[in-house]
Amino acid sequence: GTLTYWQELQELLQDEDTRPVILRTLRAMSERAGDMGLGPEEAKAAFPEGFDLVEWLTTGYQPSDAILALPSFSYPLIGLCQLARFQSAALQSGLGMSECLGLCAGSFGHSQGVAASLVVSVS
Repeated sequence: GTLTYWQELQELLQDEDTRPVILRTLRAMSERAGDMGLGPEEAKAAFPEGFDLVEWLTTGYQPSDAILALPSFSYPLIGLCQLARFQSAALQSGLGMSECLGLCAGSFGHSQGVAASLVVSVS
């Protein structure tokens, strides 16, 4: 469901291997909140206290299910979860990212996983 990826992001922020990449990406996304397909009035209504993903995830703020279900919100965050999991697995294997990617001949994904799979495949 919609809450699953939000909870997963909170868990990934606790992992010292994935925390730096998650924070960098979340900060960049927060700076581009206006690119989510919302007009100024819609964005103000949806995010009356502003849009700061890092603060939300580190303070336990819970956006509404309606916000979590927005494709322009959920799609990049689900992809971020998937890529962070790949990074974590590569690091835990004892290989560097380049070595791990060099051993991959391909990848696959379903639904929103296709984008993350594509990123891994072309890396």
